[in-house]
Formats: sequence, structure tokens, C-alpha cells
Amino acid sequence: MVARRKFSSEFKARVVREALKEQETTSELVRRFEVAPSQIIQWKKEALSQLESLFGVNILAKKVPPKMKLLFKSLAIASLVFASSVAS
Repeated sequence: MVARRKFSSEFKARVVREALKEQETTSELVRRFEVAPSQIIQWKKEALSQLESLFGVNILAKKVPPKMKLLFKSLAIASLVFASSVAS
């Protein structure tokens, strides 16, 4: 029986930041970080679902037009990508 690997939150955040940059394909990230593609997709979905809480606004709970929700998410992603590129 193979033991399950446990990943630190720092490692997950690094993988998600790279995935959000969209400079590499999921396949390239899989090879680079040695994780399953489904794991990267799951971590990315989890991060995106929690973006609103970072800014103190739960846009999913309010009646906001879908285009506005998309705009909020896009802005949040852009700010995360920018912050990670500045920190690098």
C-alpha cells in the first residue's frame, strides 16, 4: 500500500500561482511539480472559489450579474498573479 503524500499550504499556493499565470500547460506543471493533473485542477478550483473572501465580499451570496462576478474574479486573479510576480 502506497502512503498518500501530504503537501504544505506553501507548496499548494506556489503550484496554484503558476497555474493562474497560464504560462505553462497543466502537463508542464505536472512534470515540474510532480503532482497529478487532477490535483492541480482541484487546488486551482479551491483557490478560485475562495477569492471573494480575500476581499471581504461574497459575491456568490449576492444577486450580482454573472458578468460582474466574472469581472470580480478576473480582477482578483490578476492581483494575485501581479503580487506573485512582484514577490519573485
